[in-house]
Amino acid sequence: MRLSLPQYKYKKFFMQALPYLTLVITTYKPYKSYLFYYILIKALKNNFNNNNKKVKA
Repeated sequence: MRLSLPQYKYKKFFMQALPYLTLVITTYKPYKSYLFYYILIKALKNNFNNNNKKVKA
């Protein structure tokens, strides 16, 4: 399966963030709060903007 560059960067970032996400989710159960999703989406957008200015998250 071929990945385009933005998808590859996203996948790489996701694989790096996955252990932390699972740790946080199992510890705090934050999926009950909207703030968790807001922060997660904001972090993903920031990561995209830093890696590639053309990619819109």
